[in-house]
Amino acid sequence: MKQKKIAWVGGVALVFFLLPSLGMKIWDYLIITPWPQKIWLVYLVMGIGLVGIVRLRLRRLRRKEQDQDIPSESQLIYLAKERLVKGEITPEQYREIRKELKEA
Repeated sequence: MKQKKIAWVGGVALVFFLLPSLGMKIWDYLIITPWPQKIWLVYLVMGIGLVGIVRLRLRRLRRKEQDQDIPSESQLIYLAKERLVKGEITPEQYREIRKELKEA
């Protein structure tokens, strides 16, 4: 994430340092142009901000869902198999666990 920010800031800095005339033209446009001609810029910034907020909320929602992920039946059977291989449970206990998981 930090590298993306650095790249973005570097890109913006590149435009304004290597093309100062572009920076001056944009500044003049923002300062001199009357509001009715530049109101589209406000709508553009609001739209980009809205898209950013929606993306941020969706990312947080997905992260919450991943944190609360309930183990599925196959994952639990896999854990029981691992315990069987380690010798923590007997084959009979493994069969019982598998049977209970398939019934549930």
